[in-house]
Amino acid sequence: QPQQHHFNWLIPNIRVRIVSKKIPAYYLQKGVVQDVTRTSQSSTKAVLLMDNGQVIDKVPERYLETALPKAGGNIIVLEGNHHWKKGKLLERSSEGGCGVIQFAEDLEVVTVSLDSIAEYCNDCDE
Repeated sequence: QPQQHHFNWLIPNIRVRIVSKKIPAYYLQKGVVQDVTRTSQSSTKAVLLMDNGQVIDKVPERYLETALPKAGGNIIVLEGNHHWKKGKLLERSSEGGCGVIQFAEDLEVVTVSLDSIAEYCNDCDE
């Protein structure tokens, strides 16, 4: 079920969910990426600050998927035309798999695939 993202979607300050049962204590729990190490193209690992305050290290990228905020929350675009732009999620439609977002910089409003965005947890007051 998790989407296969392009190679470098995993960046610090995004919220992710652990979708591997290999980490049973945290299966389906969310946390925020603190740091990312790439040892090779096939091996990208993250340090996560889990929502319960625990830090877990060396979590393989393939164990993770992006998590989305509620409407009104901050997002960053991880792929496509608006790569790395930040903004707010105005609304999400699960059936269409799309979200309407407004960019912080120029206030442009666009519709994007929910798979291409993640909750952004840095400078959330911008």
